[in-house]
Amino acid sequence: MKMSETEYWVWLASSGLTPYAKSAVLRRYEDAKAAYYAPRGEIARLEGVNRAEAAALEKRDLTEAERIIADCAAQGLDIISYRDARYPVRLKSIAAPPPVLYVKGSLPKVDKSACIAVIGTRNATPYGIKMARNLAEEIVFCGGIVVSGLTRGIDAAAAEAALNAGGVCIGVLGTPHSEEKGSLAAKVAERGALISEYAPGTAAFRGAFRERNRIASGLSVGVVAVEAPETSGTLLFADEAAEQGREIFAVPGNADRASSAGTLALIKDGAKLVTCGWDVMSEFEF
Repeated sequence: MKMSETEYWVWLASSGLTPYAKSAVLRRYEDAKAAYYAPRGEIARLEGVNRAEAAALEKRDLTEAERIIADCAAQGLDIISYRDARYPVRLKSIAAPPPVLYVKGSLPKVDKSACIAVIGTRNATPYGIKMARNLAEEIVFCGGIVVSGLTRGIDAAAAEAALNAGGVCIGVLGTPHSEEKGSLAAKVAERGALISEYAPGTAAFRGAFRERNRIASGLSVGVVAVEAPETSGTLLFADEAAEQGREIFAVPGNADRASSAGTLALIKDGAKLVTCGWDVMSEFEF
């Protein structure tokens, strides 16, 4: 039976390799089909791919890929592969771009837009929520797109505000689409795009949300940390975004509040202090 190009891409994406191992495979081969037909033993010699990962690929089993494609059709998910013209060039520039994006909704023209990730603590204060909403509204009023992880607190507040202001939001999930039950995700899909690199049926695992962050920042030209304590994952997100060459912004808070310790630390480390969406968007007038 002749296989479609999509099946090979889903095969690679669902292989169980780490994002960086998949990236090593993509660097060596022109596409997933070429990797599928690679001479036996060749993948095991690639730097960044261990023996177990190479063995998993060399089974050349497309059964799981066929199951995933069928589930995507049933769930109304679009499959955008690395070689698809719709795949954002901006995302391809990161260290470990996902071979496949599973998308619900309509992916905006990311490369022609000022996409801004608005991030922060889940345990946000009223001040943090207010600033997240204000920033998101102003970003979309200036023609930008808000990128959000949709988690409660700052991320969700920014996404909701962007939609309420008539703007577009891209939600990036750390789970398969079927695991995201919230109404906010459905609204994002209606007005923008809901993205995951995790195929239907993927089991939850530690580190998935950290992996998600590289995609959210990879889609963006800038990242705004609104509110975060000193040990927040927000700082890890900002560090990864900085490594990708993205502009880092932070909203100041009270110097004596633990909830602002992380964002103040980012400012001390060189993040640009911002108090409104225009402060952010003026950096991307081009």
